[in-house]
Amino acid sequence: MSKKSNKWIEHIKSFALKNNMSYGCALSSVDAKNSYKSSNIEPKKEPKKVNNQDDYDNISQELQNKIFLTSTSNLVKVLANLGYKGRLHTNPILKVQQILVNFKTVDKMKELLKAL
Repeated sequence: MSKKSNKWIEHIKSFALKNNMSYGCALSSVDAKNSYKSSNIEPKKEPKKVNNQDDYDNISQELQNKIFLTSTSNLVKVLANLGYKGRLHTNPILKVQQILVNFKTVDKMKELLKAL
């Protein structure tokens, strides 16, 4: 039964042999560290995109208009039904932004639009 060796260790052993140095010297060598290419490094994943940026922008704009035109008392009731906890800002523009921060996904926005 053979054991799989660590790729870093194999790299250091190989580097030490190629450069005629001890394993310990190779281990502390900056050149050995810089020449190591890990195959375990996965490429950076892009953040999950919303269904469609245009849909997001359109729904966001529609929601902003609806929130801005809805009375505060009705807005408080709707938000309470959707589980929103917190106080609303008294400035209408900041209130809209505050709500959008909490309902930032397309699905949540659609749910709020339907409730309004």
